[in-house]
Amino acid sequence: MSENLKDLEAASKRGSLQPESGNMLKKKRISFVGVVKTTMIIKNWLMSVQQEEETIDDRVSEINVSLVFQPNDISQGSCVGSMADFDGMDLNDEANQPDEEGQQNQSTQTRNDTVAVDIGVNAPNVTNVPSETFPMKPIDSTKSFFYYWTFLIYIAFLYNSTMCVIFVFDDTAGMFYEYWLVLNGFFDFCYLIDILINSKIAYMEEGMLITNFRKTCGRYMRSSGFVFDILSIIPSDLLLLLEKEASLVRVNKLFKFYRVLDFIDKQNIRTNFPNGFRIFHIVIICMLLFHWNTALYFTVSRLTGINSTSFTAWEFNYVKIADPLIAECDIWLTDIDEQCRYTGVTSSETNDTKFIEPMMTFWGPRSRKLECSNFIKQYLLSFYWSFMTLTTSGQQPYPTASIHNFLEITDTLLGMLIFAVIVGSVGNVVATMNRTQTQYQNLMDGLKFYMNYRKVKPIVQKRVMEVVAYNQKHGMDREEANTMEALPARLRGELAVHLHMENLKRVRLLRDCEPSLLYELVLRMEMQMFAPNDMICRKGEIAKEMYIVKKGTLEMLSDTEQVISRLKEGSSFGELAILRLSGGKNANRRNRSLRSVGYSDVYVLRRENALAVLRDYPEQRNKLIEKAKQMIRQQRDSSQVEFSDADYAGDLQDISGIKNTDETLVSVSKTLATIEKEISSMYEAFQATSSSMKKRITRLEQIYYKNRHVVREVNAQRLANQLRI
Repeated sequence: MSENLKDLEAASKRGSLQPESGNMLKKKRISFVGVVKTTMIIKNWLMSVQQEEETIDDRVSEINVSLVFQPNDISQGSCVGSMADFDGMDLNDEANQPDEEGQQNQSTQTRNDTVAVDIGVNAPNVTNVPSETFPMKPIDSTKSFFYYWTFLIYIAFLYNSTMCVIFVFDDTAGMFYEYWLVLNGFFDFCYLIDILINSKIAYMEEGMLITNFRKTCGRYMRSSGFVFDILSIIPSDLLLLLEKEASLVRVNKLFKFYRVLDFIDKQNIRTNFPNGFRIFHIVIICMLLFHWNTALYFTVSRLTGINSTSFTAWEFNYVKIADPLIAECDIWLTDIDEQCRYTGVTSSETNDTKFIEPMMTFWGPRSRKLECSNFIKQYLLSFYWSFMTLTTSGQQPYPTASIHNFLEITDTLLGMLIFAVIVGSVGNVVATMNRTQTQYQNLMDGLKFYMNYRKVKPIVQKRVMEVVAYNQKHGMDREEANTMEALPARLRGELAVHLHMENLKRVRLLRDCEPSLLYELVLRMEMQMFAPNDMICRKGEIAKEMYIVKKGTLEMLSDTEQVISRLKEGSSFGELAILRLSGGKNANRRNRSLRSVGYSDVYVLRRENALAVLRDYPEQRNKLIEKAKQMIRQQRDSSQVEFSDADYAGDLQDISGIKNTDETLVSVSKTLATIEKEISSMYEAFQATSSSMKKRITRLEQIYYKNRHVVREVNAQRLANQLRI
């Protein structure tokens, strides 16, 4: 900035910035070149002042662009902005205030330290923040650890929601009771640990990641989740000391339901089959509803009596679900005497029970009984009743008591409402799964109608249909640009780097470019799909794009359509097309044709996008110019590209159209200086010629003045002679 000020003062003293006096105007003229130079000096001075006023955060953000190519591991000491870094700092403390003499040095040192941390260098002046111990270490809710832990809490909720009503049925004690107590203790311990984990979850506030334990814990304690967690860990199991089979006392464990919603959200993000997971979760909800309603039905049956022996009784009884009988003889192979064939009287009527006793008498000695526990009988029959009632799928025995009517009416209403929602959810899932197929079918129908209406040739119609079918099969119906727009700019850049950077580094022209330039070029690459036998470019066409093969095979053709070479995945073609070569009749022309063999995915870098980037990288641009000249000379000298010297005579000039504003002003200034120099030389030549002519005219005037009398006499004599004639 000081040098610019000196130039500004010097220019002012020379008179470029202030009006000159009348005497100075006579001695020296104000040139247009001087005005341009003065303007550039003022512009540079303003830019230097603006750079001094930039904040440290802006400088750090500029340096962070290079981190895309060498990302640092956050867990290994990279600097993460957090409001927790300011905890414990007294901003009003005099010890934290630098003195006036060392303020500039401290600002410079802080700036250097920030740069060192951002680029991953172990700077000696950077104080390493001590790592927090495990109890205080923050937890990122987007990491895999928290996802799997949430899955464990999801399993614990399903366990508690299933087992808290299981002791309604008989024969559930014994060894199972001990296992039940052990699992209860394990999942209660998981609930307790979950409180600690929830208190350490980092969160975003005003764009900064809050990792301080006091703040994360305070935020958690002010949330409704903390209240639900406290209710879920109340030791209601102590009531089991009074009633051993009172498993319903653990119903408070169901307050963890909000963590189930967390798991569902995370699973929908992580899974590759979200529709399948939604259907699976709907099945889980239905099974839980059936399970709870099963326990409720059996409880009501026990209240009203389960000792009935009637098949038509509303309550549960053992007559309705007898132990199954398995025949011990094979009627087809070993029954030679037809001892296993029932020959008694049967009935074709439905639910006819009068033939049960004779059939049991016949099959009793010929079969063995598969004995089932009372719990299995109770649960299966109750579950059947629950399923049939909630889904309103069949006729059940008529209720015989008020409590029976109440349960039937309640189940019917709940079944209609709940299953209407479930059916609607399943319908939405199925519609979502079929949406792509529906859109594809509508597109095909529209294309067929349009091409038939316009009388398109059948061969063209076939190619169009094949391309659309290929796009549908491989999920390429959406453009990559539309997909990437949903991502933040930084994340979109990192994704583009991982997708394209390796292929871009293989390009001969761009192999030695700096990472920041390649990063800018990567963001401007576009993906295009070509069908079989599509001509990507032809010889002699204006070259405006560079191609990089991502998938498929391309053929390079000669003038006679002969295959010269094949380009596979990672190969590039036409890298010189991104530069605007000046001069020459073959400048910016394709010297080879390119054709797609099958379906090919090709990344395209357009010339206008590349030139827009190169304007900001003058040094890299100059290197590319020299490398392009070298490549053109090699192509000219190679045997594969046979052109005369005249074809490339003008191609070895500078690449036009890629200078930035400052370089354009410098070029204009040089041009104006050259023009002024030529005008000055012409003016000096004109002055010399004018002076010579003036001297000659003066000498003629003097000669005429000395001999004027003789001239007059000669002219008079000549006039007299003419008059005589």
